Amino acid sequence: MFAKLLKHDFKSTWGVIGLLCLVSLGAGILGGGAMRYLVWIEGRGGEEMTVPTVLCILTMIVSILFIAVCGVGALFALIWRFYKSRFTDEGYLTFTLPVTSHQILLSSMVNSAVNMLIVGITTFVSVMVLMLFGFSALDGFWTDFWEAIAGVIQDIAKSLTGREIGYLLQMLFTAIAAFACELAVLMLSVTIGALAAKKHKILAAVGIYYGIHLALTVVNAVFVGTVVLTEAGSSAVATKLFWEQGLFVLLVGVCSYFLMHYLVSKKLNLN
Repeated sequence: MFAKLLKHDFKSTWGVIGLLCLVSLGAGILGGGAMRYLVWIEGRGGEEMTVPTVLCILTMIVSILFIAVCGVGALFALIWRFYKSRFTDEGYLTFTLPVTSHQILLSSMVNSAVNMLIVGITTFVSVMVLMLFGFSALDGFWTDFWEAIAGVIQDIAKSLTGREIGYLLQMLFTAIAAFACELAVLMLSVTIGALAAKKHKILAAVGIYYGIHLALTVVNAVFVGTVVLTEAGSSAVATKLFWEQGLFVLLVGVCSYFLMHYLVSKKLNLN
């Protein structure tokens, strides 16, 4: 049943997410074309602000804004889907399904995580398309580009020792933990907002989200300061900071999830 619930969540969000991804890629292509024209004009010594030049500048600005808006819009669509499917009349039907509260919450988390990963990759590709398409007007750009990529790969391969691989694994662990923590805090904020506020529940969730982040920022600053002071002069301070930072955000994410589960299981009343 969990697989069916997850499939339903994917179907309910993929239409919007897919559209936003296509718009982002289209904006990258359009902005890249405008940038290519500007680079080409610059290479020919053109300095006057003609109508095509102004239009291309505006097109680039609008394209970049569209890429950013698509990323933010995708996040909002996922959060709205979580709220609507769990804390409105639709939520009543969701909680009558033969699944546990853990499965209901995990379905939303997996759906949101996968979709945000897709959106993140799409945003990165859109920006790269814009930049590469734009600068491709330069003479010899692709030759220089691939030589630079090959050089970077060779430098990385030469410098990768056991210690550097360890650093990369630490960074990867911290990044994954931070992503999971951020998602759990977002969902917890929506849960508290939906339960605590009579009206404007989403606005309440936004306020709660920033309140949680403010508290976490203060705690994290004290934590980092303590590690730096206690390990001052030690060559292992960076390693310890990375691991403990990752464990800290992972702990916050786990606590946020179980608090959310408690609120949904014990405090939520959709009757």
